[in-house]
Amino acid sequence: MPRFSVSLDVGAGADEVREAFSDYESYPAAIPEYCGHVRTRSSRGAVSVAEERLRLGGRDLLVTARHDTGGGRHSIRFIGGDARGSSMVMSFAGAAGGTRVTMDVDLRISTLRPGRAREDCLGMLRGLSRPFP
Repeated sequence: MPRFSVSLDVGAGADEVREAFSDYESYPAAIPEYCGHVRTRSSRGAVSVAEERLRLGGRDLLVTARHDTGGGRHSIRFIGGDARGSSMVMSFAGAAGGTRVTMDVDLRISTLRPGRAREDCLGMLRGLSRPFP
């Protein structure tokens, strides 16, 4: 089961980038090739639970995800559905001229194509960074 990290430098400040990347409800518009649908089921402070339809590693996935945007990062834990037990954690660190976004991925899906999943996660970061220079 794939476990990897991908990083991307974004030409904007960490707070601005963190806010944009943590707005998971905008993912279907920002990265429609990877996220087809998001419906928030509950929200309390920095923690929300949403139903999502994702395309990752050559598979269409229907998941229930717990998003935690507190503590300076965006943690996504899949608590139900096709990717249950998997996680994606985005962290944001200052870099020359902007912010480095790192996504640590732990996918507990045995039928997933690991190389394709890595490419898709990097594609997600690139898509979410489109509004920035």
